Amino acid sequence: MKDDGVWLKPVEISNLLLCPKNRITRNIDEYEYRIVHSNGGKTFLINLQSLPPEAQLKYYKKIEPQEEPKQEANLVRFAPQSYISNKEANTKFQLVKLFNEFTAQAQSKVKAGDEFVQNFNNGSYPNLKNIVGEISVKSVYRWKKRLEDNNYNIDCLEPKYKPIGCSSVTREEAEILIDKALHENKKLISEIISQSKRIFKEKGFFIKSDSTYRRFIDDWASQNRDIWILAREGGKAFNDKVLKDIRRDKDKIEVGDILVADGHKFNATVINPLTGKATRMTLILFYDFKSDMPLGYEIMPTENTLAIAGALRNSILKLGPFFGAEGYVPKLVYLDNGRAFRGSYFTGTKSFADSEIPGLFGRLGIETTFATPYHGQAKPIERWFRTLSEMERDLPSYTGYNIANQPVSMKRNEKFHQRLFNNRPITLEEIHYSFESFVVEYANEPHVGGTYKGYTPREIFTNSVEKKIRENNYIERKIAKKDLIFLMLQDETRKIGNNGIKFRNEYYYNQCLAPLIGEKAYIKYDIWDKSQVFVFSENDKFICVASLDDEKFNPSVKMFGEPGEKERLSDKINEIKTYEKSVKEELKFFVTRNEAPKEDKKEPKQPQKKETKKNNKLNIFVSVPGYMEPGADPIELLKNQQVV
Repeated sequence: MKDDGVWLKPVEISNLLLCPKNRITRNIDEYEYRIVHSNGGKTFLINLQSLPPEAQLKYYKKIEPQEEPKQEANLVRFAPQSYISNKEANTKFQLVKLFNEFTAQAQSKVKAGDEFVQNFNNGSYPNLKNIVGEISVKSVYRWKKRLEDNNYNIDCLEPKYKPIGCSSVTREEAEILIDKALHENKKLISEIISQSKRIFKEKGFFIKSDSTYRRFIDDWASQNRDIWILAREGGKAFNDKVLKDIRRDKDKIEVGDILVADGHKFNATVINPLTGKATRMTLILFYDFKSDMPLGYEIMPTENTLAIAGALRNSILKLGPFFGAEGYVPKLVYLDNGRAFRGSYFTGTKSFADSEIPGLFGRLGIETTFATPYHGQAKPIERWFRTLSEMERDLPSYTGYNIANQPVSMKRNEKFHQRLFNNRPITLEEIHYSFESFVVEYANEPHVGGTYKGYTPREIFTNSVEKKIRENNYIERKIAKKDLIFLMLQDETRKIGNNGIKFRNEYYYNQCLAPLIGEKAYIKYDIWDKSQVFVFSENDKFICVASLDDEKFNPSVKMFGEPGEKERLSDKINEIKTYEKSVKEELKFFVTRNEAPKEDKKEPKQPQKKETKKNNKLNIFVSVPGYMEPGADPIELLKNQQVV
């Protein structure tokens, strides 16, 4: 089917023939064409009838009525117009405005345009001409079209302006390229282009150069950096690189108000004293938010409640002497979101906020805040751990923080470096010494930026402590060491047996437990002191302090016993027999106390001995070390017994 009335521009012909526009214009004589003058220039119009039949069929198929396509999201983001544009751009904008006003009322806009340009070049607008110089009609129309295409954004008239998303890449090609580029496997740009070109060929698209596609991808990524990072690097990178930081004012707090806690696996191997094998130990550190000073810490093979509790305890005891006390309890602690920090030892239940049973921090009067997962900005201690890497690189057992940063001697077949450098695991004592030395150096190193630029952490710490003492704003947070020990006791339920209470493969005994054999009780114990446990009934009544009974005797003390062992065994046997005798006397008293006196004999007086036995029954518990009357203060008991 032919249509003599259809004349198309070269750019439309290039889409039908799938060839560049400049190839059409270079070989214009191959087609039936005519020249049309418009907008101060000329262009070609080609008769559709002179095209090959398949191109004509493609054209008519393209203009057939189709369903209205769904509105699609923009693939590019347009920058907002700036309030301060280039001086030359403002001049061009004013010139286009004057041009439109001049030609609006003219009968022939072509003649009016030529006249306006001639008047301008002859000096009708000297101030504007001094900025842009002489102009042509073609230039004015070009500026006018650029403004219309960019919603009259003046910035588009700047000399080196490049519109966002302006590319010869079509929308269909852009969708395929972006889909490949945003894959989570972080495909290489070359892979994205090669895979997309195969799809373009299947769809019949005109294939452009690789540099064109690469330029489009680079431009799109630079204008959509947030989407690019989230898609290719994940949520943590998005938090670290894109999301805005929440700025905190350290002048509103003082030393000891807020501590930040987190764990860090050393990038160095340490000999595990329990197994003798080299491993990367974990540092649990509590860090003062005000002064950036490290406080209490523990170094253990794994992050667990023992290490965390020890680090907290050391922090409280380290702060105490600065305020004239044995310990100083912080008001708030920022905690990591790891499993160990959310353990029931601290919070009582899995959800601290919904718990009615106060955990360790609740007993100490410490408020807790758990950091947002994968959000390092919430924990300033993360920055300090990066500073700690300076110490780690000085250690002979440094491993690097990933495979790419390993020392050369750890890489495969690097025998020369293995002989040259002694990359040996260090001992636990060495890592402790290195860490303490590094903290001392860090405390005297001035900050190079931030709120306290030029001040050392030690100076910030000292000045803040002095301020709190002057304002008397610390008394209520002081704590004695014995009180701290009791409040940090952990508790478990145990059954009382004839040997006392079995706990951690050891027996804890006190004679006051004997009447309660078979009953359940719960114990409180100091995780750093295995010499004793505090026993409570199920209704929270304090019973006694049970001591560690770990003494064992030779099966044949007479023949193989050590010096003094025979005497200790004899004392132990006498103690057991004495208790047995007292129980028998008590039983005899209960059995005979209600017997009626004989009539033919004078009623004998109640034997004083039995009265004594009755009193002994009551005094058994009083004489036992660690016994406490119900309702008494267990903290006072700890103080009286000098518990360490």
